[in-house]
Amino acid sequence: MSADDAGVENDERQALDLLTGIETDLRRLMLQEVHLQRDLRDATRDQERHERARLLLLIEVVDAFERVFVAIEARPDDVTPLMRKWLSNFKTIRRMVEGMLRREGVVPVEVLGEEFDPEWHRILRTVVDPEKPDGTIVAITGTGYLWKGQLLRETEVVVVGPSVVESGEGQS
Repeated sequence: MSADDAGVENDERQALDLLTGIETDLRRLMLQEVHLQRDLRDATRDQERHERARLLLLIEVVDAFERVFVAIEARPDDVTPLMRKWLSNFKTIRRMVEGMLRREGVVPVEVLGEEFDPEWHRILRTVVDPEKPDGTIVAITGTGYLWKGQLLRETEVVVVGPSVVESGEGQS
């Protein structure tokens, strides 16, 4: 073997070693990319879960204010001038929280008069109404909300349903 042949063979070995090293590095980088994509997916899912929980807490604040306002409206004679000022402040805070929810893309679900859907609604009570078909939503007892086009919280509803009074059939 000549010196030129030995040099070429040496150059080929070095090139092959270099290509093997590049291939090893490329495989390692590809594996790192897979792990990073998984980590990013997990982090995104965790962030969304935390964001969802935060939004549900804000909705609970709005609900709590609403319960206070309804209770006070039921007893208007007991409301003092000082209480009226506090109520005004509380209503301002509620509007601010509702604004925060709107900016986050949270929107209330409007369902009154629609048909009950177990994917979107939770029945709290049924009523008899011969004028409306069974399953018609006649009252909302808890507002439902959408976020990012998906259900954030079910709407709590009262629906028309069959009478719970039985005719006595099957009794001995």
